[in-house]
Amino acid sequence: MKLNVPVILFYSLLMCLPVSGCKASEGVLQQKYGADAAYFEGLRCLKNKNYSDACRYFTSAAQEGSPVIARRALKERAALEDVSARIKTYEEIYRRYKDKESRRELCEQYLKYRQPKKILDLTYGIKFEPEFSDDLYYRYEALSQCHEKIDGQSLYRWFVEFPFTERHKTFIEEHELEDEVLLFRKYVYERKYSRALNYVEKVMEGGTSPLLYSDIGKTLLYAAPDYRSAVKKLETAVIPLSDVDSCFYGWFYIGRLSSKTGDVNSAMAAFLQAMQFAQDKSKFDNALWYLLNESLKLPYTETINLIAVYAPHWHDSSYYDDFFETLSTNLLSKQLWKQYLEVTGIIDGFASQETCAKYFYVSGRLIEERYIPMSVAECKQQSEEYFKKAAGCRTNLYYLLLAGQKAGYSQKEMEEAVLDFGLKTSVKVNADAERLLEGYADYGFPEYIYDAWNKYSSEISMDCACKIALFLKQCGVNEERYCPQSLRIASRKMNYPEKKLTSQMLELAFPRNYSEEVTKCCEDFNQSEYLLYALIRSESFFDSSIQSHAGATGLTQLMDSTAGDVARKLKVKDYDLTDSSTNIRFGSFYLEELIHRIDESELRALFSYNAGITNVRKWIKTASILFGREDFSNDLFLEALPFAETREYGRKLVSAASLYGELYYGKTFAEVIRQIMN
Repeated sequence: MKLNVPVILFYSLLMCLPVSGCKASEGVLQQKYGADAAYFEGLRCLKNKNYSDACRYFTSAAQEGSPVIARRALKERAALEDVSARIKTYEEIYRRYKDKESRRELCEQYLKYRQPKKILDLTYGIKFEPEFSDDLYYRYEALSQCHEKIDGQSLYRWFVEFPFTERHKTFIEEHELEDEVLLFRKYVYERKYSRALNYVEKVMEGGTSPLLYSDIGKTLLYAAPDYRSAVKKLETAVIPLSDVDSCFYGWFYIGRLSSKTGDVNSAMAAFLQAMQFAQDKSKFDNALWYLLNESLKLPYTETINLIAVYAPHWHDSSYYDDFFETLSTNLLSKQLWKQYLEVTGIIDGFASQETCAKYFYVSGRLIEERYIPMSVAECKQQSEEYFKKAAGCRTNLYYLLLAGQKAGYSQKEMEEAVLDFGLKTSVKVNADAERLLEGYADYGFPEYIYDAWNKYSSEISMDCACKIALFLKQCGVNEERYCPQSLRIASRKMNYPEKKLTSQMLELAFPRNYSEEVTKCCEDFNQSEYLLYALIRSESFFDSSIQSHAGATGLTQLMDSTAGDVARKLKVKDYDLTDSSTNIRFGSFYLEELIHRIDESELRALFSYNAGITNVRKWIKTASILFGREDFSNDLFLEALPFAETREYGRKLVSAASLYGELYYGKTFAEVIRQIMN
């Protein structure tokens, strides 16, 4: 799996060379893209503000190009045209494609330039169904502009029977509607629950739709001053109902309100009722998720029994991952080692690969560490079986690497396992969309790629994803904003590949951006480069402009207070955390300082970087009691941490550092894991 990095970089740089003025390159591109080349030539003219030639090229691409590119060419041309011509272009788009997107884009043009009668013609006979909610909005607006009577019953149903959207909010505000039910829905949509609470009684009196019951439940949950009274109010309304969906929402929120009162049994009974009324899989899973979480307040035998009953009946196994994450930590913190193995046996074949990998690995480690009494032979046999099962789950890199090591995989076998990583996803390739994305790369237009990728990502092959990610990575040398875009594309494709990964894809998913700064800091602070790269990747995805809600800034996500302390120690008076070099240097120094302050343990230093060293020291004391020894294993320590964010942070850092060490520094996965976990 070792990379021939110079060859890859050489190819990448060739891709980023400007194509203008290079006749051979122009000839190759013209031959490759044929009629579609006109679209990219039009973008080049547009960039150079040569609008007349741009229109000419876009027209040519629209007439002769492939469907995806022709559509884009028409939209680019429309942006350059006057109002009359622009509307005709959008009419042409609709005539060609006749889909929801083109119809709504045309309605938007008609609405903007006040041609309501054309909207009425376009939306005539539109179905009264949620998927056509936007079309109905345009129709109602057109009727208003034409001063024609709107069917009040139809309009009211649009507001109360369909999911509330920005369209509904806009219509209420622009037409100054004062109906209390409509205002109620608007306030819930805006999360102004205190204001919505004033309308609950009125809404319940007038008869309600399922979505109104959902909104009533949310309002009572987030704004009711007395949860017990809210439960009674909702029960009184729900019990006589015959509509199944309304009953679901009613009982679902009775369950959540009962949970707020501390009445666990009533809450669980309500969630069970909601499950009985669930008409689709997502509603069933939602109610069951709350039922299972509520059961955590009872003795764990109750939770385990529920899992045994409902595991064969849930639908989206990944929906329960966070529940099983919480359960795992709770069982470990209560020293319920045998119960942990019992859950592992129950969920095998029913939980997601992500959850199974965790439970298999931790079960193996509990046996290996002799927390569960058994003979030496049984211990060896059962732990190895669990480790092999965990390594066979290929959707969590952390457990794959640790379990593979425990299962005795050779380095070659580990490399093969990593290349087989990801939740294999069938891809029906959209050749036209790939042609568009590759054209942006070949013609040198990185600014268009990421939005187009987001639109077509489920229809793009790994080969195409590699090409555009590689192009964006090299463009990131001059414009930093393209580095995180490249990484996001590669990372998503790595997690959901349609075939085995390649070394090139791994390099793109674990890039060494800012290599000069990283090398200098690691030399100065005696730090492993692969650890610092892993930190930057996990903290910011190499996005130097990112700022967290908590106020952390830049590549290594430093808080102002931490940065100030580091600056004082480094004797730096003036600094800017948005400067990449400064941010990396400060983050590197801070991490190395944490390592020295907390037992020379890299993993515990990483925990401290995320959660604060004071918290980690408290957790160490608790863990020594929990595991009955001072020299407890760091991998089990991670699983018992009370902060879910810190647990996942540790997993990501260990995984990323292992990949960086193997890809670029001649380390085996086992060597990096031992270094960090010891």
